[in-house]
Amino acid sequence: MTGMVGVAGNVAYGFNTIHVSLGGVDLVDADGAATLVKPLGLVFVLALLLTAIGLAVTGTAPRWAALLIGIASVTWPASHIPNIAWLAVLTQVLLLVAFGGLYVTCRARVEPRVATAGLAG
Repeated sequence: MTGMVGVAGNVAYGFNTIHVSLGGVDLVDADGAATLVKPLGLVFVLALLLTAIGLAVTGTAPRWAALLIGIASVTWPASHIPNIAWLAVLTQVLLLVAFGGLYVTCRARVEPRVATAGLAG
């Protein structure tokens, strides 16, 4: 549930970015329903942190991937709230490397099973 709400928060901030770039008022500064943008955005960071903790505790991923996701969960708000571009780019690279590594690791675990299952048939 936290992950779904976190993704919704990330989408809300993406929508806000488009809105501001087209000349609209920043929804973070607006009243009413726009006040949902702030807490939803922070839930995205919480979802990243919980993902890192879950991967580290269960051992289902390499420790380095969990560590990179954990670091990114801290650098995400530190870069996006004050709008520090170089740190935001670094955060995205950390997430790309971490989740790319998870993809490669998971694929390596699944493919040998699929190949041997095909031979048994």
